[in-house]
Amino acid sequence: INMYRMAPGNRGKEPTMEDLITEDDKGQAYLEGGEEPVDPWGQAYKIEQGEGRNKWVVVSAGEDGEFGTEDDLRSDDMREDDE
Repeated sequence: INMYRMAPGNRGKEPTMEDLITEDDKGQAYLEGGEEPVDPWGQAYKIEQGEGRNKWVVVSAGEDGEFGTEDDLRSDDMREDDE
């Protein structure tokens, strides 16, 4: 994500997953595979600004498929049993 944001024309832009899989003029993408990654329920992930500069969070809408609900899964979530 930070590499994307440093590229000419992208400064300050908050990327979407689609931005990261789209090939540039040289045929390079920031994420390989050519397809937007999806969560276990087949929904696209969302990228959000995390706490602090250059910190990013990947969010799954969870089983209900709606962002902003109780079952969202975030890459910055820490559970006691994960420690």
